Amino acid sequence: MELKLKLHDLAIKESVPTASRLERLKWQPKQKGRLFNPLCRMMSLPMVRPYLKNDVSQLATHFMSDGYMEGYGFFYVALEDNHGHTNDVTPSVMANWSSEWKEVNEEFEKKLLADNDLKIFLNKMFMVWDGNHRLQAWIPIIEQFHTHDINWHFYVEGVILDPRGDVPSVIAALHEVNW
Repeated sequence: MELKLKLHDLAIKESVPTASRLERLKWQPKQKGRLFNPLCRMMSLPMVRPYLKNDVSQLATHFMSDGYMEGYGFFYVALEDNHGHTNDVTPSVMANWSSEWKEVNEEFEKKLLADNDLKIFLNKMFMVWDGNHRLQAWIPIIEQFHTHDINWHFYVEGVILDPRGDVPSVIAALHEVNW
């Protein structure tokens, strides 16, 4: 038992703190690394942890009654998935969107176009590395009950990560955030 505790203490001392690990992974310039993204521009990537049906149900119930509450958690997103692939906003993707999502997307594209640093995100989908439960809970509610209510077509706060192929560091940092 004592050896196990010593190993645990050593591992804690040697591990990189979550905050610094996350800082290294944030997209540059950092002052623009928090961005409000339309939910329609997000794609699930359940790499950090699998979906838990119970969690999705609870989040859906809360979202139905309260809607999106700014500051109630944010999404960790990146342009690339765990294989380094990106996805474009294509006509086939947009074909599945309501006219309200298309309107929100058009506004978002204008915002990106107006900032040279953010142009990299033009016509790109965001992979959700953390926040997938909320995405899975919220999108169906919007599509089923609020399809044509523009007030339910939310921009949500995202921290943009730049994994640079270092998937283990992203997963480790986000596991630590979730525990």
